[in-house]
Amino acid sequence: NNQPLNLNELATKSRKRVLVVDQSYGDMSLVCGGVDDSVFQRMVQDAVKENPDAEILFKIHPDTLSRCTESGFSKFIPASVKVIDTFINPITLLQSVDEVYVATSQLGFEALMCGKKVHVYGLPFYSGWGLTDDKIHCPRRKRKLTIYELFYIVYVSYSHYIDPETGVETNVEGAINYILKHRKELLGQ
Repeated sequence: NNQPLNLNELATKSRKRVLVVDQSYGDMSLVCGGVDDSVFQRMVQDAVKENPDAEILFKIHPDTLSRCTESGFSKFIPASVKVIDTFINPITLLQSVDEVYVATSQLGFEALMCGKKVHVYGLPFYSGWGLTDDKIHCPRRKRKLTIYELFYIVYVSYSHYIDPETGVETNVEGAINYILKHRKELLGQ
């Protein structure tokens, strides 16, 4: 929520653009989502192979940038891929791309909400519902959901929000308004 909204050198797009999403190396969402180095390597190779005329972007995870460490997955990134190693608002970035390749990242769900085609190489909560190009089948997910149904389940039915200033439970709209208010105060945006 505190990352800049501008795209800087990415603002001009001249061809199809594909985003490959980094994750914090060793993160439990990767472990529990069935992702290891070989899966991540395949994801990067597929993104390049399946989009030969596209500009391929690799977004380094914000936690990796904050810690000033190297991504554990950057060793799989070919020289032809543009690495984004600066902070940028994820929605602003998603609006500038056509397709997204993820392992288990929350950014894949945000990409779905932005109307992007999402290729998923692990088992995050949003895969297996007929919304994503899934590389791993999840047999317990037997029905199809719309993005609206999945959003409602995740952000309205299952989530609980507490206003940090009052300590009182609020709803998703209250949480959004709180974030927007403080973002504007912090960044003037």
